[in-house]
Amino acid sequence: NEYWTWKNRLKLSYNKVDHWNYPLKGWRTILETTFHIPLSNQEFHWPVSAQFDYYLPLSERWYLSVIQRFKWNIKQGESYPFQQNLGYDQHYLRGFESYVFDGQGFYLARQNLKFLLLDWQYPLNWKYFETIPLKIFVKAFADQGVYWDNPLLGRSLYSEQALYSFGLGVDILTLYGLKFRIEYSLNNLLDSGINFHRSGE
Repeated sequence: NEYWTWKNRLKLSYNKVDHWNYPLKGWRTILETTFHIPLSNQEFHWPVSAQFDYYLPLSERWYLSVIQRFKWNIKQGESYPFQQNLGYDQHYLRGFESYVFDGQGFYLARQNLKFLLLDWQYPLNWKYFETIPLKIFVKAFADQGVYWDNPLLGRSLYSEQALYSFGLGVDILTLYGLKFRIEYSLNNLLDSGINFHRSGE
């Protein structure tokens, strides 16, 4: 079968952070919605989402951050592609990387306390690069979240229950804004482990 859908996306954002790639100071907010209008035998789908981030330098080397995300499907059918919820893309709790929680909506919050361990510049004589930067942050973090099922598909095991995790990690920043995160976490289901990420939070 062939299916045709017209998508109309609206995104509003306000960015007041010092560095978009790895913020340490400021705040930003993002509001987004996408209308999935069926042009064939499909269902109408209408998700809305919001994000608010706050970054606070506590001293020359200590930093605090809070990231909050919310998503809700105002109109949602039973098609599986429209059930993607908590655990997809960047919308996950650390410590729950191997989980996906399909449903109608979710809320998650991430808190980080970071310490700048190393801020180093390696000098070069190349034409395009005068230095190679290297920054290393060590951090402690805690995440919380909850998700809601699609009522058309019934209730799942952890729906509307508190999910949370905490852990320790290292963030590495270098040339071209490359970021690497190594994190050890423990969640409230007593799963623990080390995860490696090549993106920011």
